[in-house]
Amino acid sequence: AEIVGVPGSGRLGLVIPAVAALTRRGRPVVVIDAMEQVFPPGWAHAMVGDGAVGEGVELSALWLVRPGLDRAAWAAEQVARSGAVEVVVLVDPPRLGRHAVRLGRACEAGGSTLFVVAEQEEPDLPAVVRLHVKGQDSAGLRVACTRSRDGRQVGERVVAAV
Repeated sequence: AEIVGVPGSGRLGLVIPAVAALTRRGRPVVVIDAMEQVFPPGWAHAMVGDGAVGEGVELSALWLVRPGLDRAAWAAEQVARSGAVEVVVLVDPPRLGRHAVRLGRACEAGGSTLFVVAEQEEPDLPAVVRLHVKGQDSAGLRVACTRSRDGRQVGERVVAAV
C-alpha cells in the first residue's frame, strides 16, 4: 500500500492502528525510518480504536531501522523478503526507481505487507492500494483513494482522525 501526503498531514495516522493491533498481540512490525524522524514513544500513546490513550503501539514489538537514505529501500526489501514480519513500514524513502518493483517481489516472496509512506507517489510501485492524504479538518482526515484492491477509483473520503 502506498500512502502519500506532506509530513504532518496525518498520513502515519492511517498506519498506526494496524501497527498497534499487531504489536499489542506480540507480532513484530518493522519501521524503516529513512529520514530518522519517527518518534516511537509518540506511537505508544496514539489514540487508537475507541480513542483511549494507552492503546497505541506496543514498543517492545516495534523494530525501528534507520539505515539512511541510500540504504532505506534495500533494508525494506531485505526485511520484506525475510518472512520474519507481517508488516514493514517504509517512511519517507528517496525515489525508489528500480527498487519499487523489487519491493513488490520481496513482499510476495516473504508474505509480508509493505506500507510506503511518502511525500510523492511512486508510479512504479506495484501498490494494491494507493491513498493520497489531503489533510485534516474538523470532520476528520481527508483521504483520496486513487487505486483500490479491486481496481476501482474510490474517490475522496473522510476517515476518523487518529
